Amino acid sequence: MATKVLLDTDIGTDSDDAIALALAMASPELDIVAVVATGKQARRRALLAKKILVVGGQQDVPVFVGADEPVGQGELYWFGHEGRGIVDDDEALGLEAQSGIEAYQELVQSIPNLEVIAIGSMSTIGRAINRYPGIADKFTKVTIMGGHVRTARYADTTMSPGIDYNLCIDPAASTSMLESGAAITLVPCEVTLQTWLTFRDTERLAAANAVGKILATSVRAWAPIQRAIFTGIGVGDKYDPDNADFLHDPLTVASAYADYLFTFEELWVEPLMVDNIFRTVERPAGTASAIKLRCATGVRSREFHELLMQRLAPDNSSIAGQQRHREL
Repeated sequence: MATKVLLDTDIGTDSDDAIALALAMASPELDIVAVVATGKQARRRALLAKKILVVGGQQDVPVFVGADEPVGQGELYWFGHEGRGIVDDDEALGLEAQSGIEAYQELVQSIPNLEVIAIGSMSTIGRAINRYPGIADKFTKVTIMGGHVRTARYADTTMSPGIDYNLCIDPAASTSMLESGAAITLVPCEVTLQTWLTFRDTERLAAANAVGKILATSVRAWAPIQRAIFTGIGVGDKYDPDNADFLHDPLTVASAYADYLFTFEELWVEPLMVDNIFRTVERPAGTASAIKLRCATGVRSREFHELLMQRLAPDNSSIAGQQRHREL
């Protein structure tokens, strides 16, 4: 039986959120019962999510507009390219009237064994936890893309604390989430930085189907931004020129059902502020100020990449070959 999931996403800036939604749609292991769009310009993000669902034939999945600002001080990011060439602000796509915060309460009350996959900031789910005491106890599991627990490296460059946008951008909400008592699986950036989409993959997606074309449009808009970010923080000319998009969020979606691709460990993690940056610091087991979390600490990157591409842009010849093998 498919796992019922609520996907909380800041879809629209980094294109990996759109890829993650598409992967969830293409995964028979998951039943998407709702999508909550979190982040600055949350309504536009919600429209983008709904457009992908409609184009992919899953228009009955409700989409809710979540929080558009952090619980604490600061501001959620918006680059300006979000949804360009994909969705118009006035497109009639049927978003839900309820807020994403209210949706959390209603969904956990009405759907048994609901899991949450949170691949954006914790700004909506954090508010729901604060507003509805005990709600976190009703989630079967919360899988989070976020955290910087151990050393994160890319292209021989060690990433400084703060590379983790999802938890760092809203420390107050992140703390509420991590300290809620929910059964949390954390997929931190030191793992998600190990896999990315190439420009060849992007063209394969564009040729696959209508959803693939949307994904390719999103990737092409994001790729130069990502390159500028990573070359600017020390990677320099070691940045892989074929890296079109890190697959942080699709990897997190896959972790919800494909355990065999990952190494998981039970780690004691302390959420705290260090030099005005939110940190998730590994501590010795049993540390009073730390929380025991299930953390991804390794991934079979190549196998994950093959799974992703086969589900989003199937190689028909490969599928036919597998079918002939089964018949024999």
